[in-house]
Amino acid sequence: MNTSLRFRLPLKYVPWKSFVKALIKANRRVQMKKYGPICFFDMKKFAKSLFLFPILVLMAACTGVAELERNETFDITITACSESRTSGTKTLLQSSGAVYWNPGDAMSLFFNEGTEGGSRFVSECTQVESVSTFKGSITNVSGGGEDFVGNGTFWGVYPYSQENMCDGESVTLPVRKVQDGLEDSFAIGFFPTVACSSGLELAFFNVCGGVKFSVRNEGIKSVKFKANGGEMLAGKVRVNFDENNRPSVMEVQEGSDEVVLNAPNEGTFEVGVHYYIVALPAELKEGYTMTFYKTDQTEAEVVQGTPVTIKRSVFGVVDNADKNITDWKRSEDSGNPDLEGDLESGLYIGIIGFNQ
Repeated sequence: MNTSLRFRLPLKYVPWKSFVKALIKANRRVQMKKYGPICFFDMKKFAKSLFLFPILVLMAACTGVAELERNETFDITITACSESRTSGTKTLLQSSGAVYWNPGDAMSLFFNEGTEGGSRFVSECTQVESVSTFKGSITNVSGGGEDFVGNGTFWGVYPYSQENMCDGESVTLPVRKVQDGLEDSFAIGFFPTVACSSGLELAFFNVCGGVKFSVRNEGIKSVKFKANGGEMLAGKVRVNFDENNRPSVMEVQEGSDEVVLNAPNEGTFEVGVHYYIVALPAELKEGYTMTFYKTDQTEAEVVQGTPVTIKRSVFGVVDNADKNITDWKRSEDSGNPDLEGDLESGLYIGIIGFNQ
């Protein structure tokens, strides 16, 4: 893929009149210095000056390009690949660790910095793929012609949200505390990934990890995962890249120590099927509590008091998480929590790399 960008200046932007006036004035001034108060115009020298005119026009065009880049919007195409394609593992398959882009997936793209979601880029793939091109328009580009690539940093954030922002050294994005469930995968738009590159080929890395679980009881409509020690599992997070070029959470704003996963399509979780709760990396020093809510307005909880760690891009497995529950009590919560925020398209995840 050719990552250089070329910008051409239309001839209408060349200041023709100014150049001609400058040439005439320069030759007249020289003659006045030579002959005193009598003004002569040296046509021979003016002809020589005209020989340099095309060079001056080209110089003006180059100057004009840099100016236009700061004030215009350009259409560009980037290539995005998933973490599984850049992690050194070449044998991963969709069912055991591959990350895929969906047709129509949208991401935020920033050049150096930006707010309110940056530029919205949309996947051009026509089927589920691990590598996809994204097309969109970007502004606030400075540099100059072919030096555009390498003169700044591109930051990518998936999924697109107007809450996404970039300060030039990190990106800020939401990790939702209320999530939709999906059988054997993640629902669209709930598993954030980020990328940073000086060129137009971006390698995206997962920000979160979480819990992979299944249930034994029927009629469960939602599950709440809570950190017993109050550690932050969701919120508005600021992320940069560490010395190993992997995402690192620097700060959590408006944080939550719990995440709620609702069953797909406002229904119930299917017995024996795996679902995924996405959460920020954290060391849960006092363990966690999982609370299960049924459609008959009853609930029950399972408390795990031993320390556990949620690692980035790793999901701990809890099969039949509700198997030891014998006492269901009336629930104080009515209905499923409402979703919040603006969500865009999604990343299809098979399995990432689980602690079995």
